[in-house]
Amino acid sequence: MTFDEMFPALPELTDAVVVLAFEGWNDAGEAATGVIDHLLEVWDADWLGELDPEEYYDFQVNRPEASFDDSGARHIVFPTTRVFLLKPPHHGRSIVVLRGIEPNNKWRSFSQEILAILRELDATLIVTLGSMLAETPHTRPIPVNATGSSPDVNARFGLEESRYEGPTGIVGVISAACAAAELPVVSYGQRFPTTSPNRRHRRARLLCSRPSRTCSMCPFPWATSPKRPMHGRRMSISSPRTTMR
Repeated sequence: MTFDEMFPALPELTDAVVVLAFEGWNDAGEAATGVIDHLLEVWDADWLGELDPEEYYDFQVNRPEASFDDSGARHIVFPTTRVFLLKPPHHGRSIVVLRGIEPNNKWRSFSQEILAILRELDATLIVTLGSMLAETPHTRPIPVNATGSSPDVNARFGLEESRYEGPTGIVGVISAACAAAELPVVSYGQRFPTTSPNRRHRRARLLCSRPSRTCSMCPFPWATSPKRPMHGRRMSISSPRTTMR
């Protein structure tokens, strides 16, 4: 599938910031993807396109789901990575969200596809969200780390340089690819408490104020957090491209 087939009608964007989150290793408590789900819940959004999942996902690990639409027609919805343009009221900057699943295969090719999307969107800032399990008390504020991809980004937003060494997830691989391509990246990562009595503990608020400041003071509506679990929402956010009747 060509890029134009996956993303048939990209709009003209203004100073676009792209926020990325992926299910999997970097999404403890669904905290990172919960932010994206929350924004899609409270704001209008336009579907821009999605990746062809065939090359990247093992469907025995991330299985398709069967569902019915309002007319009673049955659909099979395949898991993939999807891109949406948010439409917050009274805000001039374009905000795009990319919500996906950590791929099972071909991480380098996957990262290059994401990089191509960011270039086509003419993104001026990329914000990545992550959450990792840690021995952090659930009764205290959740620690959040913020790092930039270059000295210029760090100086612009008052961030620190990442000194992390060790295993990484797809968020780290994409961030490195963006930095190599000289695209500015701000990475937010929280340490999710392993002792939390609720594994979806405050996930719609985990990065509440910092991304809003980064995204040109966009007033993200964190106070109206979703009251129902958002687990599995990726299957309800679909399009004809990954849906089979």
